[in-house]
Amino acid sequence: MSGLKTYSGITTKIRAIRSRMIKKEQFLEMAEFHSVAEVINYLKETDAYKDMFMSIKPEALHRGNIEKLLKMCYYKDFENLYLFADIEQRKYLLLFFKRYELSFLKGCLRNICRTNSEDRSNKEVISIFKKYSKLDAEALQSEVTIEGFVEKLKGTEYYLRLKHVIEKEKHTLFDYEVALDYYYFTMLWKEQKKKYKGLDAKIMERALGYKIDILNMQWIYRSKKFYMLSEAEVYAMLIPINYMLKKADTVEMVESKSTEDLAVVLRNTFYGKLYPEIVGENLEDIYIYLLDKVHEKDGMKYPYSVAIINSYLYKKEYEINKITTIMEAIRYSLDYEKIKHYARLEEGSTRK
Repeated sequence: MSGLKTYSGITTKIRAIRSRMIKKEQFLEMAEFHSVAEVINYLKETDAYKDMFMSIKPEALHRGNIEKLLKMCYYKDFENLYLFADIEQRKYLLLFFKRYELSFLKGCLRNICRTNSEDRSNKEVISIFKKYSKLDAEALQSEVTIEGFVEKLKGTEYYLRLKHVIEKEKHTLFDYEVALDYYYFTMLWKEQKKKYKGLDAKIMERALGYKIDILNMQWIYRSKKFYMLSEAEVYAMLIPINYMLKKADTVEMVESKSTEDLAVVLRNTFYGKLYPEIVGENLEDIYIYLLDKVHEKDGMKYPYSVAIINSYLYKKEYEINKITTIMEAIRYSLDYEKIKHYARLEEGSTRK
């Protein structure tokens, strides 16, 4: 339920936390550094990250440890909000935590598919999942085979979805990730429709609807560009939900004969009218730009609603993704302009 009385406390809390977020000029400063150590030292001076990075030793500055620490930053923020929230807000936050479960499961699957023997354990993540999830994060993190991983999900909502994939004659990591996405988005769409009414429902539907539409467009594009899937195979992996994208648009896109034909269809959709430059190659940029805009607008327009929680958690995850991108680009010795490009720090385009 939205309203000043319901959301005044958590809105005040979030505004205080948001004031400590990394600003664009700070990202640009980090993009000029020449080593990951410089970025870490910079983060140690910020209010948002100093506690997390202050104790890290130089010899621990490898990719795995840094990624674990950054991941814990948004888990900690989630927990801070959860402990401050009322009963209804906690219900929403637990629904939001499904997003973290999705990311966690995909990360475990990718680790299994890697050939290296890196340490996959993360005790801090395990402690968070014990509080807010029914998944056995410790057992799932330690699994080294796909078959064992799926069996360890037995009794959870994800088991049958992945069991169907493993029973196919041929399956890849992509098939598992598509199955997880399909379940996650259809479940979330049903849950928010069932549990929320009025303004909160409208806000959640808009953010989720845009995301589903553009993800479906991205998958159609990739199926034509990289995988050469049949029309039946493409339809099977699409999320069966339409928001601003009409069903007729989806049919035209799936049945288009090339990425060039697909681009013509894209320009005639709702999203093509918003972004006339739309083509398959820039769908990811448009996806990020549009979601950023929607979350920012709703958070400002409806500060005493679920939008303030939704907007902040989205922004925090996006902030950590930017930091990670900058670190990776520095690790690969990319120049300043390329770092700006990959971290979406450029002016005057949907990459900002």
